[in-house]
Amino acid sequence: MAKLKVGIIGCGKFAYNHLAAIKSRDDVVLAAISDKNEDALRHFSDKAGLHQEDAYTDYHQMLLRGDLNIGAVVTPPSQTFGIAIDCLEHGLHTFLEKPVALSLQDADKLGIAADSASQKSIVAMVDFIYRAEPGFWKLHELVRDGAIGHPISAKFLKMNEVNYDPKFEMSFQSNYFAYKVGPNFMSGSHYVFMVWMLNRLAGPHKVHGFGHKYKDWYLASNDDYNRLNFQDNFSADIGIAWLPTGDRETKTYHHFVEIMGIEGTLRYDPENEVVRLHRPGEEEKAWETPKGSRLKNMWGLLIGSINGNQPELFPDVTVSRSVLDVCIQMNDKISQNTSP
Repeated sequence: MAKLKVGIIGCGKFAYNHLAAIKSRDDVVLAAISDKNEDALRHFSDKAGLHQEDAYTDYHQMLLRGDLNIGAVVTPPSQTFGIAIDCLEHGLHTFLEKPVALSLQDADKLGIAADSASQKSIVAMVDFIYRAEPGFWKLHELVRDGAIGHPISAKFLKMNEVNYDPKFEMSFQSNYFAYKVGPNFMSGSHYVFMVWMLNRLAGPHKVHGFGHKYKDWYLASNDDYNRLNFQDNFSADIGIAWLPTGDRETKTYHHFVEIMGIEGTLRYDPENEVVRLHRPGEEEKAWETPKGSRLKNMWGLLIGSINGNQPELFPDVTVSRSVLDVCIQMNDKISQNTSP
């Protein structure tokens, strides 16, 4: 089977992760790139081993080549929505980074374009990378298979240890992506997506968040996720903590996921790459879940869908729009109630 040809739009830092993922697969090949910044374009072209004629400063010219199958949009969020629509209108399957837009109105327009493209078997997928993390998928499988009975609550917590500057944090909060998406989006959106996955397993949920300062931790959250149409038979907490450190270069992370059901509890520890199941009166069970290359796996999800085998719980544009909505509401409440 011939390899699918990819064109990457945006040659910044994260595009190199896509390059590595593409090179690690035998079903896709990077055929073209585009970036308005000529220095970034030239450097990326050298790393990718592309010819000069395959590097474009105008992505419209790249889309006119006629030989591309997939457009990977790895641009700043202010540019993603328009470029993604152009890719879809040119008949390219499209891999988007999040957020897909900076407003719900633009996300809706992109959703319409994606729906129209899907009628022609064109696929659009958003990079909610935890969907491809083995530990999270193991949780999904265990809940789906009834390991803890009906889920009744969940906790998602991530603590990022970073250099803390209140002025920076306030600026970050108010100007992030030039829109009120919030400092919690990059991590928090993954957990909102995980709650969406649970929603498909356990029926409608209502999600409760928590937000406050504990010592010097800043926990970003939202206590009202009704925009995802959850009901009252399930609750989940999502917290993102920014923990200060004196060393600007030092970064450590800790996060966990805990899901409680009427018959037991599941806990995922990403640092140690293990999922544990506790059921009262039984010996604890554990599964090792090496992360591997999540982005490589995400490319696999896209390609599988292109080939007519769309995987379960596919992260499409409609899901991303709902997650964006929740994160905007999340940040609005933070701005009002819990400034650092």
